[in-house]
Order: sequence, then C-alpha cells, then structure tokens
Amino acid sequence: MPNLLCLCPNHHVLFDGLEIYIDVDDVVRRTHEGDSLGRLRRHADHRIDESYLQYHRTLCELSRLTKK
Repeated sequence: MPNLLCLCPNHHVLFDGLEIYIDVDDVVRRTHEGDSLGRLRRHADHRIDESYLQYHRTLCELSRLTKK
C-alpha cells in the first residue's frame, strides 16, 4: 500500500493529530516548532507515494497557520 507508514503508537497519534510531518528530504519534523525528530527509515520493498506525504504536509501547514 503506497499510503502506509509503520509508526509506533506515540508517533501515530502525533502524525494523525498533525503534530509531526515528513518533509521532502524524509526528515520527520514537528509541525509548529519545525525541529527535526530524525529521518524516516524506508524499506526498499515498500514504496510510499509522495502525493500522500505532500497531502499530509499541506494539512500540517494549514493546522500551523490556524493555531497562530
């Protein structure tokens, strides 16, 4: 599935809550502070469609703008 990420329960909640996102360089970042939490580790046999990550980044950006 190209829209599937395997996350621990804590990061799953943060990702779904738009508190973290994956930038275009595969760095996991906090939505509001922008600081790095590390790099996304990818498995060679599992391709993630970039459009899903871009959509999630857009939602995080909207969330960031509305919480100012």
